[in-house]
Amino acid sequence: MAVPNMSILGFGARALGMGKAFTALANDPTAVYWNPAALEDIDRQGATFFHSSLWGGASYDFLGYVQPTADLGTFGLGIARIGVDGIPQTSVTEEDLNNTFSNAEYQIFASYARRIPWDINLTPGITLRMYNRSWSGLLEGGDVSDTGFGIDLGFMYRPEWLGSPWLQDWGFGMKIQNFVAPSIKEGNVAEDFPVTIKLGTMKIVRFAGGEFVNVLMDLDFSEKRSARFHLGSEYRIKDYGEVRMGYTTGGLTFGASVEYMSFRFDYSYGSSAYSDVMPGIHRFSFSYNFGNTREELYAEAQQKRREEEAMLLAQLREEENRQFIVQHMKIGENYFNNERYLDAIVEYQQILSRDSSQTRAAAMIDSANVLLHKGFEVAQAAALKDALDKSKAELTRQFVNERFAKGRALLDKNQFDQALTEFNLALERDPGNAMILEAIATTKRRIGEEARRLVQQSRTEMENKNYSEAQVALSEARTLAGNDSSLMRTINAAERQIDSQRNLQKGLLYFQIEEYGRALEIFEELLKRDPNNEMIQDYARRSKIEVSSKDVVMDDATKKRYMEGMTMFINNKYSEAIKIWNEILVEQPYNKKVLQAIQGAKEKMAQGTK
Repeated sequence: MAVPNMSILGFGARALGMGKAFTALANDPTAVYWNPAALEDIDRQGATFFHSSLWGGASYDFLGYVQPTADLGTFGLGIARIGVDGIPQTSVTEEDLNNTFSNAEYQIFASYARRIPWDINLTPGITLRMYNRSWSGLLEGGDVSDTGFGIDLGFMYRPEWLGSPWLQDWGFGMKIQNFVAPSIKEGNVAEDFPVTIKLGTMKIVRFAGGEFVNVLMDLDFSEKRSARFHLGSEYRIKDYGEVRMGYTTGGLTFGASVEYMSFRFDYSYGSSAYSDVMPGIHRFSFSYNFGNTREELYAEAQQKRREEEAMLLAQLREEENRQFIVQHMKIGENYFNNERYLDAIVEYQQILSRDSSQTRAAAMIDSANVLLHKGFEVAQAAALKDALDKSKAELTRQFVNERFAKGRALLDKNQFDQALTEFNLALERDPGNAMILEAIATTKRRIGEEARRLVQQSRTEMENKNYSEAQVALSEARTLAGNDSSLMRTINAAERQIDSQRNLQKGLLYFQIEEYGRALEIFEELLKRDPNNEMIQDYARRSKIEVSSKDVVMDDATKKRYMEGMTMFINNKYSEAIKIWNEILVEQPYNKKVLQAIQGAKEKMAQGTK
């Protein structure tokens, strides 16, 4: 006796309890057989074990596993066996030969599915299938075994249709079995595996309290037989489980499941493809779901990505610091070699502000301070020697020293305005002092550098949507910019951009809380500044619809025209749908339902052009 063909029987008590109408659902590990595209509808890792005892002592088993990922699709594995052991071997005259043999069939599945990313709700899937059939323990001919490989394809479509609830919650599936057929030989006899195409549809009918019914229908076409029809239903009872009923070739099927936490037990009973000669079959499945949900996996992936970005940012900042130190060390040494010691000190201090462990910069500051002080004293000693009024010259020297030292301290703290005040007071008493003039020039240079740094900081804060911090940085830059007209123009442009972004966020917030009138005012004001901004244009249109439109009762003729437009929309004929709806607006210009439908069609058209 040869074991039944697993490709005819199918796997899983759940699917078999629905009469094998599972192509458009298949959201458990048995999807590796029923439709690999449905793997993407599985939210967590899961394993399913299936068992059924067949006629003549045959044992029928399947073990499947599914691994969803955050952004790489879903992987599935499965192994199935159907076999009979201890079969008595007889001669052609039915004489017992005192020998037993076994017949077994194995299938191993490796499946993958990933939803197409272009927002069209279509998912393809593929199963690579290894097929092995063997006869073991025969007295004549020994063991007979052969292995072949095949490929199955699957597709799943979950449309998002607008309108009536009866247009919602549909699913459509297709499976092409033996797209690449395996080649199996038993001795000199080769088996031909026909291409089989299964088309499935599913509708979810929802009830109050979270209960619902899955209604499914499959059509099964094959090269070697006539078409078959499968029908199934699954009634979900809150969080407790399901009851099922179906119809397939041979008669009715029944099933039920019980769930507890992450465990599920399924049972089904029904006829089979061999019901004309064999009794009905009991089937059992045990499933366990574990691990994080796909949403949690996505959150983990996002967190990991953020950590990687933070690490990369830290590396970039470290490299920026290194380059900054190299650059300013070079500039400082150039100033030092040209005896511009105060400029050199400023550069070295910027290095230490980034990295206090830079001992060379600290040593160069000490050297520059000694030389600066020495040069300052030499210049003052010469001036005192040439002065006619020694007492007055000494008082001037002391005043200039105090003001210069205080200016130096303020410059070290980046208190530029106060530093300039001190240096200018010193210059009034000693107008020709080259070092004071150099200190004033250095301070003005640092003011320009700091103002430009603050402008760049404001841009970074704005990119991170920290508008208050960006505004503070620009205010500080404006204080420093003074009469620098070029820098002031840059600051003014940045402030306008911050104001626009802040208002945009406010407009979006009003839109989200359905304060459409306020949102529209903000979006229209923003369009005066940026008339070509498509996002603002879109939100302005949507806000205007909400503000100016109202619910209008449509008569039968108008309602018929509206549904004609909806039919065009469902068939992706957006331009024709908009044309029909615009005709309705001639008579009912504020019809909210029609205006929203037109907006939806325009958005679909825009997506199609991207």
